[in-house]
Amino acid sequence: MSDESNYIDIMIESLQKKEKILDSLIAKCEAQAEVIADNEYGDIAWDKFNVLIVEKDDLIDRLNDSDAGFQALYDRVGEDLKANKDRYAEKIRMIQRLIRTVTDKGVTIKAKEERNRAELERVLTGAKKEIKGQRKSLSAASNYYNTMAGAFATEIPATLDQKK
Repeated sequence: MSDESNYIDIMIESLQKKEKILDSLIAKCEAQAEVIADNEYGDIAWDKFNVLIVEKDDLIDRLNDSDAGFQALYDRVGEDLKANKDRYAEKIRMIQRLIRTVTDKGVTIKAKEERNRAELERVLTGAKKEIKGQRKSLSAASNYYNTMAGAFATEIPATLDQKK
């Protein structure tokens, strides 16, 4: 078996590994959606949400490493693949199928991330409105207190002699 064939097999394994990582990312996106779905700011398990973010970050790093490895292999054997399409036809079809699958899963992740972002925006907007309302109530109470405190303050009559 030639080195090029070994490299092509490694490329296929790399794409299969990428597919599994993308499946894990999809599962993490779905878990995040469950954490924030139909909840208000105070009802969300933020610790769980943050753990999912860290896990997704790790998966994305692994995905980037996988992409870099795949690209390095392709740079090494790409010319041989193009020159010997007939010789590697089956493996090329497998690579093409895996690339389509990986691309579809990437699109799925992007859509799920967009939905999660929109839902999170809804939650945070509601929290902002609640905080703003609380600030207004606090400000009104403070103004009322200051007004009432000033209304009952004793004033020194102007005619009263201040000298002893």
